[in-house]
Amino acid sequence: MKVLLLTTPGNVSRQSVYFPLGLGYISAILEKHGIDIRILDSASEKSSWKEFKKKITKSDADIFGVACNTHTRFDCFKAARIIKEINPNAKTILGGPHMYTTDLDTLKNIPEIDAIVRGEGEFTMLELVNKLERNKSLKDVKGVTYREGNRIIRNPERPLMDNLDRLPFPARHLLSLRKYQIQNQSVPVMFSRGCSMSCVFCGNRVMWGRRVRFRSPESVGDELEYLVNEYNVDFINVLDDTFNINPKWAMKVCDEIINRKLDLKCRLRIRADRLTEELVKKMKIIGCKWAGIGLESASPRILKRIRKLVTVDQVRDSIKLCVKYGINPKVFTMANLPGETFEDMKMTLAFSRMIKRKYREQVDIALKPAIAVIYPGTDLENLAYTKGILPRKFRWSQQYYNLKNIIVGVDPRVPIYENIRIEKLAAFFFKEHVISETFYNLKSIAISKNKFRDIIGPTIHYFSRFIYWDG
Repeated sequence: MKVLLLTTPGNVSRQSVYFPLGLGYISAILEKHGIDIRILDSASEKSSWKEFKKKITKSDADIFGVACNTHTRFDCFKAARIIKEINPNAKTILGGPHMYTTDLDTLKNIPEIDAIVRGEGEFTMLELVNKLERNKSLKDVKGVTYREGNRIIRNPERPLMDNLDRLPFPARHLLSLRKYQIQNQSVPVMFSRGCSMSCVFCGNRVMWGRRVRFRSPESVGDELEYLVNEYNVDFINVLDDTFNINPKWAMKVCDEIINRKLDLKCRLRIRADRLTEELVKKMKIIGCKWAGIGLESASPRILKRIRKLVTVDQVRDSIKLCVKYGINPKVFTMANLPGETFEDMKMTLAFSRMIKRKYREQVDIALKPAIAVIYPGTDLENLAYTKGILPRKFRWSQQYYNLKNIIVGVDPRVPIYENIRIEKLAAFFFKEHVISETFYNLKSIAISKNKFRDIIGPTIHYFSRFIYWDG
């Protein structure tokens, strides 16, 4: 059978132009076992729906696998309908982080979808394709929810892979990697899966579990060396939830890259509570230019409530350490978290302003935090039902488009955790961010030709967040 794995068109203005790593891993497994596999990355190509239909019409695939996340779910449903309209006999399979806990709801309400792959998809998809090719039942395929006649059947979970070194390198040859490098510069890679933390808002552990599984440093080195030699890659983006979740392993990975003399730049995501100066030195040597650090809130009360398990002082020290060695930290903050008040938010804004004014271009920290949104399977979703923020009748598969989200720069297709009403939140940030920053600039900047830019810039930046959604 022929398989086409794809991303969807639709609202791609917020989607990163990265090689689709998940589809690359699944494709590599299928290809290794002799299955005819192709990838259609409509998202990165920014294809129109008209172009998508033409490509589906020309395709001779028997199975269509669609990568789905919470932001793209309605586009994925639309893609399944188009596929079935063009080829009623084709099998439509959805997978991805959104599908792990929404599988039954999706199949119940979207009849054009035949099956859903839950969790890690590589070996589940391989078994599923082999069963369909032999016209066999899917009853023994772990990690699949599927239709059988008028019934929807949810098979047991597939255990997570213990040994990630079993996986072949992603099938990057199926797409033009150079195209992604030109558009985004960096190439995505994965060194580990899972997160042992328990932040209430995060959906990654729903997909990957709380047990972190690591590739061996040798496997990591082999892939990076292959990328350098085969594709002339010089900039990688490590997509692991936390590179230094195990500092000893992170040190060994750094040593492996150093010993192979790989000339690379990289982006990493790190935890402030597990960062050491020794590791930062090694990160600098391997070419780390950017390090993402999650603070979320500068209120100790809120940090405890969301189970972040870091302190403001640890984040401040990590920023200082990164800057010392020429690494630019990107500090992530959030607002409207469970139980948060305007006073808590002011603490976060004060911290952000302090860091911005102290380090300026050396640290990337937004003066307006991201707004907490709800993802399926998270503790935040459970809280939202308990607090009445999400009605009990809410279904992820049913149309949702909240125009009020745009006021605070959030995708209207994803529900906000409305701890404080959106209108009040928008007014607060307008006062605290736009007006305060403008008055600060008026007091602090010299009279010069740059004055107008310095005053108006923050205002334009603030309002630009509200107008990017193209539906």
